[in-house]
Amino acid sequence: RMDTILPVIKEADALVLQLEIPYESVISLIEYAHTVDTKIILNPAPAKQIPSYILEKVDILILNETEAMLIAGQSLDFSEPIGIARSLLRRVGQVVILTLGEKGSVIVSDEMEKQIPSYVVDTTGAGDTFCGAFVAQWVEGVDLQDCVQFATAAAALSVTRIGAQVSIPYQKEVIEFMRNRIL
Repeated sequence: RMDTILPVIKEADALVLQLEIPYESVISLIEYAHTVDTKIILNPAPAKQIPSYILEKVDILILNETEAMLIAGQSLDFSEPIGIARSLLRRVGQVVILTLGEKGSVIVSDEMEKQIPSYVVDTTGAGDTFCGAFVAQWVEGVDLQDCVQFATAAAALSVTRIGAQVSIPYQKEVIEFMRNRIL
């Protein structure tokens, strides 16, 4: 019920949305969150066209290659993923994070253009974990690049386990994984 969720959104640091709930609800929630200055993170999955006037209200867009092509309205050459993310940034608020499966992720904002390598071999189930891990770090004020690295590591760990919710790693597991891989 919208009357119960709107006060929660108004007080929240961020609103994370996917397109798995009714499309009209997503649009309404984005419009409301924008009016009350709640940061909006959108993962347009499953892929669907989104009007430009809605994308402009999204602070962070996290999407994969299929979703990027649908939003761009054309076939894309992913040999230059930073260029693709840069062109999407012209239509979105502040940040585009393009997930590329085993090729990692790309972050593009006004301040940064960076490709983050992946830990993933099998990407099944990684998208939800990536988004959740990213937001958990981001609302804590963690640097954007570190948020994406953490999310990439969490997604990599999630695809090493069977199941959906049970495959999502705990924060301490992600930190240990990163410590062993990055340093």
